[in-house]
Amino acid sequence: MPKLIWVVPKNPLPSFDGARKASATLLKSLSHLGLPIHLVILEAQNNFPKDLFKKELGLSKVTFLGKKVFLPKRFAQCCGKLLNPFLPLTFQLYNQKYLKSSLKNLLEHEQFEYIVADGLHASVPIPIEYNSQLLYRAHNVEYELWKRWSELQKNILYKLIGLIESLFVKKFERNALKCSRRVFPISAVDQEKLQQLETFNSTIIPVGFSFKEPLAVEKTPLLQLLWVGKLNWKPNYDGLSWFIKNIWPAARESCTLTIIGSGNLPFELGDDSQIEFLKNVPDLVSHYAKSHICLVPIQFGSGTRVKAIEAASFGRACLSTSLGLEGLSLEHRQSALISDTVNDWINILKVLNPEECQRLGINAFNSLKKDWEEQEIAKNLVRLLA
Repeated sequence: MPKLIWVVPKNPLPSFDGARKASATLLKSLSHLGLPIHLVILEAQNNFPKDLFKKELGLSKVTFLGKKVFLPKRFAQCCGKLLNPFLPLTFQLYNQKYLKSSLKNLLEHEQFEYIVADGLHASVPIPIEYNSQLLYRAHNVEYELWKRWSELQKNILYKLIGLIESLFVKKFERNALKCSRRVFPISAVDQEKLQQLETFNSTIIPVGFSFKEPLAVEKTPLLQLLWVGKLNWKPNYDGLSWFIKNIWPAARESCTLTIIGSGNLPFELGDDSQIEFLKNVPDLVSHYAKSHICLVPIQFGSGTRVKAIEAASFGRACLSTSLGLEGLSLEHRQSALISDTVNDWINILKVLNPEECQRLGINAFNSLKKDWEEQEIAKNLVRLLA
C-alpha cells in the first residue's frame, strides 16, 4: 500500500467540529484498512497526549509542527496580512517560515508516495516541488464563504472587505486545484463549483460516518432540539444567532434546546432554563438519543454540513435552511424539514411531534447510508491510491 503524509491545519482530536470530524473519521477508517499514514499537524502540541492517536485513530506516527502563539489569533492574522496583503486573512497563520522549513525538512527525510492536504489551509506551507505528489481534499468551496458573508453585510466597509478576501481566496483556491495531482471534493455540488474555477482530475470522497441503526425517539412533553457545531466558525455563529433572535422566542414554550460546541454563545444565556449549553463534548451519542430533531440554521457558507450527516447516522432528521443541507439527498417533509423563512420555522416547530421526528429521522438514515458509510468510502480511496 502507498505511504501517505497527511497534513491537517488543526489537531483532529477531539473531533468536536465538522472539519475535525471529517478528518478523524477518514483517517481512522484508512488506518484500520492498513494504509500507512504519517499525520502532520500544523499547530502546537500543547501537551496533547500522542498515545490518543493510536487509541482513537489507529495512527502511530504523528508530528506537530506548530509553535505556541501568545498573540490573539485575529491580531496575528492581521499582522501577517500587513506583510503578505494578497494572501487570504485566515491563511496567514500557516504561512510562517518555521512551518514551511519544518515541513520541507520532514518531506526531504521521509519516504512517501503522496502528500494529502486535508483542506485548503493545509496546503499553504507545502513546497511547490511536491505538487506531483499532492492530493487535495477539498472540504468546501472556500471562496464562497467570504462571498456569501459579504453579501449578508449591511456595513459597506465589511461588504468590501468580504468581497476582496473572496477574490484572494478564489485565486489561491484556483492555484491549489491547478497544482494538485488529484482533488477529492466531498460532494457533487462542490465538485461542479470547483470545476468552474479550474479543470482538474477529481474523485468525490464524501465525509464518512458509521451507520449502524437509528436511535429510538423518546416521547416527551416538550420537543427536544439539538444544535451541534463550532461557534467560532462564522456561519455557525451567525446561524445560531438568527435562530435565537427570530425563532426561539416563539418556540420556547413547546421546546427545549441543547447547544453543544466550542467557542462562545452569540447571546447571553441568562436565566433561560429551556436552553442547555455544553462545551466540547467528546461523546455525542447520549445527546442525540435525547434529541428529537437537529437544527442547521446556516445563512451562508459552503460545503456539505458534516453535522447533518452525523445526525442522520443516529437516525435524527434536521430542520434546516436550504443551504444547510446543500449537497445531500434529503427532501423536505420526507427526510428533512427545509425552509429559509422565519415564519416557516416557527410554524414547523409549533406542530412538530416526536412521532414525525422519528419518521423523518429513519428516512434520513436510509437516504444517506449508501453514499456516506465510512468503511465503503475508505475502501474506495484505497483503491484509487493503489
